[in-house]
This record gives sequence, C-alpha cells and structure tokens, in this order.
Amino acid sequence: MLARLQKATELYHGAASAQRLELIGGAVTVDRYRGFLDRVHGFEMPVEAALTLTLGLDDVLDLRGRNQIRLLRADLRGLGVGDPATLPRCLSVPIHDVPEALGWVYAVERNTALHGVLERHLHDRLPDVMRQAGSYLAVQERSVGARMRDLGHALDSVATRPAIADRIIHGAKAAFRHQRSWYELTESWSRAAS
Repeated sequence: MLARLQKATELYHGAASAQRLELIGGAVTVDRYRGFLDRVHGFEMPVEAALTLTLGLDDVLDLRGRNQIRLLRADLRGLGVGDPATLPRCLSVPIHDVPEALGWVYAVERNTALHGVLERHLHDRLPDVMRQAGSYLAVQERSVGARMRDLGHALDSVATRPAIADRIIHGAKAAFRHQRSWYELTESWSRAAS
C-alpha cells in the first residue's frame, strides 16, 4: 500500500518537498525559521488533533510516537512565541474515518523524511538557535524509518478491499492539497506583512 500511495500521490510530492525545504534557499534567519515553524504548527496541530479524534485509528496505529506538536511548541517558545496555541491554524482537516486518516498520516510522515536535511542545513547556519529550538526537526530523522514501516503495516492491515485502499489514497491527496493551500495562504500573509 505504501508503494501504491507513493505512485498515486507523486503529483503532489514536488510542492510538498519544496514547502518543507523552503529554508534551504536564501538567507537563513531566525525570523524565517520561526515563520517556517509557525506554518508547520498551523497545519500539523489541527491534523494531529483530528487524528487523535478519529475513532479506531489508535487500534491500527500507535499515535503516541507520532505526536510531535509538543516538540514544535517547545521550539516556538524557544524562539520567543509566548503561546503557540494562539497562532493561526488550518481550519479544514476533513478526516472522516480510519482509511482517510491513514492517508493524512502518510502525507505528514512523508514530510518528516526531509527533516534531517533541513535540520543539518539550519544547524550549520544557526547552531545556537538549533540547540535551543531544534528538537522538532532533530527527533524526526531518528524515527522516520521505523514510523514509516509501522504505517506500512497499518495500511496493509486496513486496505483489505479496493474501496478501502481508494479511501486511503483519497485521504492522502486531500492532505497534500490542504497542506499546499495552507502554505500558500500563510506565505501570502507573510508577503503582505512585509
């Protein structure tokens, strides 16, 4: 099922990777890093909440090891954000069932595979900042392989019929589209504020 998801969502990978690696290009500043974490928090916080509320998801996938919002919030506080819960967030996370939820998990996990590259890039340019506010990016690289394997097992156990597999793919595509829309919206806010 992981291979099928990879192929079915290829169209979205370029934009998702570019958004996740936006700090690789241009000058790296604390403000740009904070803006990046703001955007990630604004998308992943409501996704994580929706996944937690999806009945039956925790029966097929251990969500405890995937809850990274606490690390993201700690990093934002380390960058001077008093209360990350007050930051703007994506209001539309349409997850209706376990298959859709697994598709959303896939999209978020695919993003985390790039965190090691980004963390090393930022650590070279903002070492003091990353020691203080780099836990979200650093922890992802250590666990992404195991988490993806666990997700693959969950996907295979749930996708027992073609219609269910289609629901998973639908969820992943929706996640990529919503993430792209969220990033585009918040980037337009940033441009308007400058």
